[in-house]
Amino acid sequence: MESILFDIGLIIIISSIFVYLAKLLKQPVIPAYILAGFLISKFNWISDKSSITILSQLGIAFMLFTVGLELDFKKIKNFLRISILGGSIQVLLTGLVGFAASQYLGFSRIVSFYFALVVAFSSTMVVVKILSDREEIDTLHGKIIIGILLMQDVAAILALSFLTVVDSFSLVNVLIISVKLSVLIILMYLLNFFLPYILKKAAKSSELLLLISLSICFIFIFLAMKLGFSIVIGAFLAGILLANTPYKFEILGRMSPIRDFFVALFFTSLGWEVTISDLVTFIKPFFVFLFLIIFVKPLLVLLITSLFGYERKTSFLTSISLSQTSEFSLVLAYQGLALHQIPQEMSSLIIMLTVTTIILTTYLMKFDRKLFRLLSKHLKILENHPKSLGNLTSNSFDVVLLGSNRMGYSILRTLRKLNTKFVVVDYDPEVIQLLSTQGVQCVYGDATDPEILDKVAIKKAKLVISTLPDPDDNMFILKFVKKENPKAFVFLTATHLDDAILFYDKGADYVILPHFLGGDYAALLVEKFSRDFKSLIVERIKHIQELKRRKRLNRSHPLKNEHSKV
Repeated sequence: MESILFDIGLIIIISSIFVYLAKLLKQPVIPAYILAGFLISKFNWISDKSSITILSQLGIAFMLFTVGLELDFKKIKNFLRISILGGSIQVLLTGLVGFAASQYLGFSRIVSFYFALVVAFSSTMVVVKILSDREEIDTLHGKIIIGILLMQDVAAILALSFLTVVDSFSLVNVLIISVKLSVLIILMYLLNFFLPYILKKAAKSSELLLLISLSICFIFIFLAMKLGFSIVIGAFLAGILLANTPYKFEILGRMSPIRDFFVALFFTSLGWEVTISDLVTFIKPFFVFLFLIIFVKPLLVLLITSLFGYERKTSFLTSISLSQTSEFSLVLAYQGLALHQIPQEMSSLIIMLTVTTIILTTYLMKFDRKLFRLLSKHLKILENHPKSLGNLTSNSFDVVLLGSNRMGYSILRTLRKLNTKFVVVDYDPEVIQLLSTQGVQCVYGDATDPEILDKVAIKKAKLVISTLPDPDDNMFILKFVKKENPKAFVFLTATHLDDAILFYDKGADYVILPHFLGGDYAALLVEKFSRDFKSLIVERIKHIQELKRRKRLNRSHPLKNEHSKV
């Protein structure tokens, strides 16, 4: 017992140091854990690796449990076509490319199948974290990325389910696995009827809610093990079951510290499996797969997204965000060793590919806009929407509104009331089609494309309003408008104080800070209602009526529900 406690304590201490350094360098934490494990193994500091490895399996289970909890199919219901069909095509094509490359390198079929999966899937945890930090979850490309990632997660779980019969593949074995998986899914469906009632009672005590959630997780883990599946299958399905309840966020909040602890053990134990000598031997396969993941996979995603009718900027940002391997790759490396389907050196290769691509993705997503501007002209050939898409009957406008997002909705409504000549630019073709049916002057395209800005006669505009969230895009628009039309007023949007101050320094006439505006408005309400509390009732009724009106609008135009666009 003292030995295990010492080992766990040492792992946590060393992992904390590496994760702290990763945070200082703005790097993802998964590589930090693996590097910590690699260091520990080199100095033989752990005396009982087998016990830690057993505990680390809970890290796999809890990681997939929380991934299942975070699945929200409502978020992608407006993007089911690109998510399901486009995601399936992407998984199939990249998987075939990975399999063909593995065969070319002389790998066995079973090993080639593993590397096909490694190339096909991307990291939900890493990409969603970066999108969240950059406040791009609700952007068009953010929704598409999440939709494809959720499709990949489902495909990954199915792949993990069938890995146990790959060596003895037959229709009978496939049928047996399908029946067993159906049993778990049917159980999920049945539990969904009375689980909300149980959780409603348990929710009165946060401690009991956590225990009930963990119990459900372990029940599915035990069932999955009895049916011959990996424990991650049961944990993932348990997470999906609880994700459909009103208490998912509270469960997530309670589970996160437990998950983080066991995930630290899991990823650190994976670092023990990395052997430099194996990587030297397989240096050629490493760079071959690195090329496929960093260049070929994004290119395929770029082509697929473009074929589904999205503008080249959306397609490019989507493709760049998926240029890494998945955390499922680490599970594959672990499971492949456990099933004796891949050798030790191949497991090390998968781990190093995951670490390398995740680190590279951090930088690629950080500079994605700059990369797009460098390649923008060469990507025009990918757009299959004509530039005439929209409703443009004039060549002179007083106001140019760039982006019809949540804030753009209110601005658009005000512009209509003022009866002023205005035009909307948006790179979501469905938004443009909807605006066109309403008789709104609009143009499909990227608001940072000089051709589009010329098309809406930016040189004649009196006011240019950008609701775009990206600071680089806003800086480009500011410089372009001030150069082409110095007399025009420019309103920009910023989410951070530093960006707002920079925009003002560069000549912006006004910078919209949504959080500050909301706070200022709330402060005015407090001041107003503190003197006349009865007027709060009137304001409340007006607010409810407006919310219901917007809800009706979203229902009548469901494609725009997630973006609250007109």
